[in-house]
Amino acid sequence: MGKSEKKRKAPEPGTDIPYGNGTIMKVKVSNFMCHKNLEVDLGPRINFIVGENGSGKSAVLTALSVCLGMKKAAKERSDRGMKGFIREGATQAKVEVSIRNVGQDALEPDLYGNVITVERTINATGAAPFKIRNQWGKEMGSSRDALTRVTDHFNIDVDNPIVVMSQDSSRQFLHSGKDSDKYKFFVKATLLEDIQQKIAYIKDLVKSMDQQIQEQEEKLPKVEEEVARLQEEFESYTAIEKLREQVTEYRRRLAWADVYQSEIMLKQTEDEGENLRNLQPTLETNIRDQAETVANCQAELDEARRRMTEFEAEAATLIADIQAAHQKHTTLFREKTRAETNVMAHANEITRAEASRKELETAIEQARASLQQQSQAQDDSLQRAVEAQTAKRAELKARVEEIDARAETRASAERDAQGAVRSAEMAVKDETEKLNDLESKLREASADKGELLDKLAGKNGPQKLRKLVDLVRKRANEFSQPPIGPIGMYIKLKEEYWADAVEETIGQGLGSWLVGNMSDRDVLNKMIKHDCQMQGVTIVSMNVRRERYDLERAAAQRPPRSFKTMLDVLEFENDAVFNNVVDTSQVERVVLVESQNMAMDVVEKHANVAEAFTRDRKITKRGNTRMDTAFRFNLRAKLSADKKERVTTLKAGIAECKKTLAVLTKDLAAARERANRVARAREDDRREARDLRGEVARVEEALAEARAAADEDLGVAGVDVRELETELETVVADLEGPLRRKGEELKTALAAAAEAAKLAHDEHEALKARAEEQAPVLVRLEAAVTSANETLSTAKEHAKYYEGKRSELAETIAENDTSVAQLREAVTLCARSAKRVCPREKAEAYLDPATEGKELATAELQKLFDQATRRVAKEEQRLGRPQDRVQRELNAQRTLLARLRETLKNSREPCKKLQRGVKARQRLLKEASTNVQKEVSHRFNLYLQKKGNAGKITVDYHAGSLELDVKMAGSGNTVKDTRSLSGGERSYSTLALTLSLGEAIESPFRAMDEFDVFMDAVNRKVSMDNLIEFARDDLNAEKQFLFITPQDISAVDAADADIKVQRMKAARPS
Repeated sequence: MGKSEKKRKAPEPGTDIPYGNGTIMKVKVSNFMCHKNLEVDLGPRINFIVGENGSGKSAVLTALSVCLGMKKAAKERSDRGMKGFIREGATQAKVEVSIRNVGQDALEPDLYGNVITVERTINATGAAPFKIRNQWGKEMGSSRDALTRVTDHFNIDVDNPIVVMSQDSSRQFLHSGKDSDKYKFFVKATLLEDIQQKIAYIKDLVKSMDQQIQEQEEKLPKVEEEVARLQEEFESYTAIEKLREQVTEYRRRLAWADVYQSEIMLKQTEDEGENLRNLQPTLETNIRDQAETVANCQAELDEARRRMTEFEAEAATLIADIQAAHQKHTTLFREKTRAETNVMAHANEITRAEASRKELETAIEQARASLQQQSQAQDDSLQRAVEAQTAKRAELKARVEEIDARAETRASAERDAQGAVRSAEMAVKDETEKLNDLESKLREASADKGELLDKLAGKNGPQKLRKLVDLVRKRANEFSQPPIGPIGMYIKLKEEYWADAVEETIGQGLGSWLVGNMSDRDVLNKMIKHDCQMQGVTIVSMNVRRERYDLERAAAQRPPRSFKTMLDVLEFENDAVFNNVVDTSQVERVVLVESQNMAMDVVEKHANVAEAFTRDRKITKRGNTRMDTAFRFNLRAKLSADKKERVTTLKAGIAECKKTLAVLTKDLAAARERANRVARAREDDRREARDLRGEVARVEEALAEARAAADEDLGVAGVDVRELETELETVVADLEGPLRRKGEELKTALAAAAEAAKLAHDEHEALKARAEEQAPVLVRLEAAVTSANETLSTAKEHAKYYEGKRSELAETIAENDTSVAQLREAVTLCARSAKRVCPREKAEAYLDPATEGKELATAELQKLFDQATRRVAKEEQRLGRPQDRVQRELNAQRTLLARLRETLKNSREPCKKLQRGVKARQRLLKEASTNVQKEVSHRFNLYLQKKGNAGKITVDYHAGSLELDVKMAGSGNTVKDTRSLSGGERSYSTLALTLSLGEAIESPFRAMDEFDVFMDAVNRKVSMDNLIEFARDDLNAEKQFLFITPQDISAVDAADADIKVQRMKAARPS
């Protein structure tokens, strides 16, 4: 209580009262207990919260306690634990408490600012995590330790009933009649309970330490006695120390003897390996020389085979030419014979016709002579009529023969016109297919991503080829020389214009692989077929180390330099690939020209030109035969110089093709028109001939009638001269018309057949003569191939021999390296094991200089070691047990004794100091407890005197009890059991005790709930005055107070600057 009895005044109105450090600024709840949303702002000094019962006043204090970590709040307010605080119908509750952080004692103001907010959310499972936020809302922690750090800094202990006296703890104290319960309330409120617990804990620790020290002190004499006994036993072993030294010597020498022996074997093995490696350069030189010999022999064999192949091709062509010439000669000779037969048969036919004419002429002369005598008076008009019809018939027959002769020419013209139409249609079809192919190539070129490896994969697919390339790269050590492939990856195209020609020539071989020998071929073939599951991959075995061919040395066998060859448009990045392409495709002899006619001319005139290519056709020559062929259908170039250039070239080709197609279409239309004209002219001739033959028939009928009239005039007697004349006219017409023309035709055909047969005979004989000239060449070529093959076989056998020697040498070296590695490891292991016995210098110190430092054999050393060991064992058996065992036990006991003495030395004095410290603190606690009792009893009496009563507090710390003596004014009776007091007096006595205990509390705020329960108006008035007086004490100037009551507080001046009254509305049903 204060030192003056004068009532403290309230601050002047308008005074700005600051919040003290650690005081509560605001309590905010959501769905907590009966409140859905509530926010209570507290004043810095004295706060009253009033309201009817059930309005949720106590919920504010409960929220404050829950949020600041009160441990017993959940048990006191709800049997459901923390989740019992959640408002009915809600799934979670939230509580926030804002604490002022100001002044010199502020908690890290740079981090937390002026306000620290503690937030706690209670969910449906009962979990209630904390969150600590600074002034700006940043989370600074989320654990109870973080909260404890804040509450400890501000001395906030919401579990202390003096700091937060809830209605439950207030009623519990009012209705309790046990002195032990009052004692617990007293020591907890004065913090003596905490001190007692800590001193008791320290006392138990010191007691345990003392017991352990006593146990170690009891061990000390026993250990000292054991050390003395072992020392005496150990000193009895000096007699056999010399023998042990010998055992040690032999053990050390024996340990290093294996090392010496292994080192000698290692040196010998290393020397053998060095000698083997010295053989490698000579063997490698022989292998390289032999490989070069094999390559040269292979090249010679390839050249011989190439010449043989060329000769066989030429010979095959020559044989085919001979057979064709023979067949031609036979056919033409037969035709000549048939022509001669036809001529002879025609001559006989003419002879017979001439004889018939003579016979008819004689008969007619005889008949006319006879008739002239009989009929001199024949009518001249009838004769003229007959002659006129005869002349007309002759004229009409002449015209028919003219038309018939022209019909053959017309038929030939029609056949030519139809052939021209078919040729034009074929040309249009070819050009259309070419256009479609170019357009397809354009689409592919536009979509081409430029991945050459994908194009080279062919039917196997890009993934398998990529896998093969990766395998070859990763397992390159399995090859004597890394394979090269696919070879298309090492070739670049310089001019896009010739991409299709290059593809036609070398495209099918771009996916090939090159290897240096058959062994590498087998390894690669296994990778291709087994590892990658690929088919149809060509592997060429050749000398891949050979330098690029010097084609200038064979310039005389190449086309003139003025011609562009396929080699000129290709660029090779690998010499072996260059050599392979030259060997297989003769690209240096393939000429590239613009036009088909020029290609024909080049092949015809230049023997060194193997083939001539235009952009889309190939011209070759086999003997005297030239072959003009188009490129393979659906050709797709793999090599490309530039995508844009290829697209541009294809577009230009398409434009050109479209122009050509337009011209060809026009030519086709013209050819069809010509064919139609010829067909119409021929049909006109047929109609005219038909009409003329009809006219001839009519004239012959008229002639027959005229002759019949003449015959009638002549009479029945006499010869039929007209019939003879008619027959004669027919014979003469045949002789002078068809027979004469047929004879001329047969003579012409015979002359032509004779000439053709003669030419065929000459050609056949010339070819036979040429074939006979080639026979010696064939013999020489066969001999060259056989010789080159034998030479190559011999060279390969030699190469295989040296390869085998190299493999044997490599295996021997590998075995030697393995032996060296094993011996080195053995030396290392032996040395490591020997070093555990002793350093090498100590073992070498035992060696005799007279033997040049050489050690005895291992078996001999082992024998000496065993003998010395048996002698030591015999002596130790005599003594009872081995010395080293005694030595180990003695050392162990000495170590234990030293450690025990050191432990006792370092432990006993600190333990005594701790015991003295515990006793001193117990004494101080007793003195402090007595002083606290006196001070609290004195204050309790002062507060009771405010009503004219008196009182005293008696605390028995030993028995753990507290007695309250209250002497009531007027009656003079002393009451020891507060339950016998009236409700008002009991409440006032509780308040007096609370205020008495509270002056020793350092908490920045205090809260009391329903402190005035059961008080009458008089007691309430006195209580209110005492509370406000206590709060306005100078010692509490920076502290905050929160009083909660359902009673009337009209006696409190709510207008005072340091008082804030908040009224809670009655709770409404939810």
